[in-house]
Amino acid sequence: MGLIYFGIINIPAIKRNVGKVPHWVGVLVVIAAGRLFEPMVTAAWEAFQLPARTESALLQVDVFRTIKEQEPKLFQEILQRSVEALRRDRKASLTPITAKYCTKLVLSRIPHADDRAIIEYMRSTIEITRYLDSRSHDQAFAYLFPDRVQYKLPFLADLPKERLERQLGALNGVLVSSFKQQRPIPTETEIQPIMIDVLTGIRDRCDISIFSKLERPDLDHAETLRTLLAYYDGIFALQEPRAGAVLRYSLAQ
Repeated sequence: MGLIYFGIINIPAIKRNVGKVPHWVGVLVVIAAGRLFEPMVTAAWEAFQLPARTESALLQVDVFRTIKEQEPKLFQEILQRSVEALRRDRKASLTPITAKYCTKLVLSRIPHADDRAIIEYMRSTIEITRYLDSRSHDQAFAYLFPDRVQYKLPFLADLPKERLERQLGALNGVLVSSFKQQRPIPTETEIQPIMIDVLTGIRDRCDISIFSKLERPDLDHAETLRTLLAYYDGIFALQEPRAGAVLRYSLAQ
């Protein structure tokens, strides 16, 4: 704006008239115009930078670097949805968006990950479930069964940072190990004795009939969660190969 102003007043035809006006008036005009256009220019520049800045932020997390390497099309979709959300609201949390895509990816990959990676991922999942359950049974249930309830997931944005980081790290372990080598999924015959042992260990304090009702819409969320959490505790108490086999089979269904 300053260059434009001082360029114009040096045009001979204009200079004679403008010369009668103090230069400080022109300076004020330049400042006022700058203040007027600054928000628009700043907004346009930030909008231009937003995709690159969002990608840079995502790639600071190991799991998104792995997704970009292994699933570039999926990464671009995550990036696009994240940018769209931030354009609507610059303070929007990306956790619910990224969680949606990560859940789909992990369900396709986790059956082929190694035992340790599967167990660590499920431990982090159950840890978050317990945290949510302490606040709301409905939130915890929605977290475990997002496709079975009409419940939004904005509460994921409020997860403690250390819990979220642990799960993202565990998810990255799943992706890396499943990409290196695909493991066979155990058969029902192989894992049935292990599952029976676990269910036998919790049946005196939980309603294990819930496992045959999980598709029903009228489930009591509190009781269902209590049984599921006890069940997973029983699995985590097993030796690694047996725990991994049960989890691999269950998550492949």
